[in-house]
Amino acid sequence: MFRRRRLPRRLQFSFRPARATIPRVVSPGYRAGATASIRNGTQHVSPEGLLPAKQTDVPGRNALSLEKSSAIIIRQADFSESSRVVTLYTREFGKVAALAKGAKRLKGPFEAALDLLAVCEVVFIRKSSSSLDLLTEAKLQQRFKPRPGELGALYAGYYIAELLESLNEDYDPHPVLFDEAVLALTRLTDNSPLDTSLLRFELVILREIGQLPMFDECAECGEPIGSSLRYGYQVSHGTLICQKCFGDEPPRCLVTPGTAAVMRAFSSVSDSSLKNLVVSPAQMRELRLVVNSTIAQILGRKPKTLRYLPL
Repeated sequence: MFRRRRLPRRLQFSFRPARATIPRVVSPGYRAGATASIRNGTQHVSPEGLLPAKQTDVPGRNALSLEKSSAIIIRQADFSESSRVVTLYTREFGKVAALAKGAKRLKGPFEAALDLLAVCEVVFIRKSSSSLDLLTEAKLQQRFKPRPGELGALYAGYYIAELLESLNEDYDPHPVLFDEAVLALTRLTDNSPLDTSLLRFELVILREIGQLPMFDECAECGEPIGSSLRYGYQVSHGTLICQKCFGDEPPRCLVTPGTAAVMRAFSSVSDSSLKNLVVSPAQMRELRLVVNSTIAQILGRKPKTLRYLPL
């Protein structure tokens, strides 16, 4: 019997079948680097090929822009131990909500310029996504200092801030409204009457957002205002109707032709003639009824700070 001799290790050969491979697979919307191979007749794809592309790979996805504008601080809210979310009403961009990092620190980067109702020159980074903008600089231009001992002027400033926030959409600029708000805050710090200062601002903001009542003619028959003794104010339509068009139930809010003339004067573009305008107590009551009901109709509620005002 012959014994089978083993070949030396250097003369041994491997007869394993070669693995078939296919080229790298790259699909749009997925990361490059996906590989596929055939094992036992089945195609296998590496997990990397199933991952979606990163958002940073899309050009222009996180584009940022640096903006500069004059602004009024109308609201503040704590965000963290050192930061705040600040709502600004800017002249060039309208209402803007921005994150002010380090605003609560004693030696923060904003030098106490973010007080409520302060007028500042701000620089912020506007983000294209729905996240908060980033406030980077704020330089104080005018601080709100109401008359000492008069809480009515202080609450009037809070009322102005509430209207600016509630009646305006984000990034809807109204330069005329911004200038009027700054002027109204200035009037609250001097000897200007509180009621007429607020009335002028309220009518200007209603005019700028397109909600100013129409006090030129009767909404039903088109008769010019002035021929009747009383007119009814329709809150839902923002119009006046004469006594001939009252119907069975007269409106609850009644105004005289003199009150309609005063409202047209206060809502005009120029305020040069307001200094010589005299408003009687009866006319002021009618004007307050019209303005308060109009603002409540728009908001669906009364402004929160309205009850603190001595009107």
